Amino acid sequence: MSEQSDGSKHAQLEDRTEKATLLVFIDDAASELLALKFVEEESFFAYGEVCKRYFQEVGLPMSFYSDRFSVFRTNRSKKLEYEPVTQFQRALSGLAVKLICANSPEAKGRLERANATLQDRLIKEMRLRNSPACS
Repeated sequence: MSEQSDGSKHAQLEDRTEKATLLVFIDDAASELLALKFVEEESFFAYGEVCKRYFQEVGLPMSFYSDRFSVFRTNRSKKLEYEPVTQFQRALSGLAVKLICANSPEAKGRLERANATLQDRLIKEMRLRNSPACS
């Protein structure tokens, strides 16, 4: 199994709170939502927490497909003889999970469409279910 992941900062709870970032993990083949978590910001620790829970519950994916956000890849403008490794890359490498970084948002089409759908429908669904997050 291969999964795509991304964070989407949006007014998820409308005007009831500050903007929140929704971390989304999706099955690359089936477009099935695998994990969702609201966090303040995208960070190594936020992704690490979601990955730990997800990997324990579901198992390790063969590959992890993300954008080129600094958690996943060091974005250096200068050419170096070697490519620096992020803590996230090191953690996935230790688990034998391949990290693939997309060059554009279009390359993660399923995930971008899922984020758009979630931004449109998640607020309404939480309101209908009287979610404590919406109170």
